[in-house]
Amino acid sequence: LTFYPLNEVCADGSPAGYYTDYFDRTSTANKGNIDDDHQKHTVVFREGGGCFSVESCQSRKNIPILFGTSELPGQISGTTILSSNATENPTGFADNYRWIVPYCTQDLWLGDGSIDESGLFRSGSEIVHSFWDEWERTVTA
Repeated sequence: LTFYPLNEVCADGSPAGYYTDYFDRTSTANKGNIDDDHQKHTVVFREGGGCFSVESCQSRKNIPILFGTSELPGQISGTTILSSNATENPTGFADNYRWIVPYCTQDLWLGDGSIDESGLFRSGSEIVHSFWDEWERTVTA
């Protein structure tokens, strides 16, 4: 799965984004390997708790991936329900297109794009809306 940025930001100001294998699997080179009617998708919004005061946010700062994407890899492999290997993922989801949205705002996906008293961007709901807009444009194109 490859990382693609969105136009929203994480708590630390780095670009929010998502991982997917959709573009790789639907490229011209791979078109013959995919059933054109295949439209099953697995979408996961990652978890990570939240912080709601300067003190609670400072105590979590030692885990940078909770606040931004700059330390995330450009590509990842899906595991368990997000694996494309039918042996590892016998649930019937192995052939689905996979989408993962990293959690990087510490606002329980509720933030409206404001900046809090500790200087963190709170844009969780903006990321959710931006992702779904991008997903809809992509899969209905």
